[in-house]
Amino acid sequence: MTFPESDRTDNPFVALRRRIGLGQAEFARVIGCSLPALWAAEKGTTAKPAAILRGLQQLGYNATPLAERYARWRAEMLLDERIRLRIALKAEARGQPPSARSE
Repeated sequence: MTFPESDRTDNPFVALRRRIGLGQAEFARVIGCSLPALWAAEKGTTAKPAAILRGLQQLGYNATPLAERYARWRAEMLLDERIRLRIALKAEARGQPPSARSE
């Protein structure tokens, strides 16, 4: 299954934050989450950015579609990373002497 180009390249949290014109620290402060929580969501290292979604909902924002876009974006990002890793590992294996591969 593929998603529109914007879903694959643009983190939905980053896109929302930029559309409303806030920097990371200000956005985190306004929605009441920690800056590290926002960083993790923007990097895609957290599967469930609950603090961010909760903060947005408390401000009256319907965060359900955003959460769904984030889940799709993150799944696609992880798949892309796994594919790149497989390619790199295969290239590395071809470049090593046979004895080094068995270690």
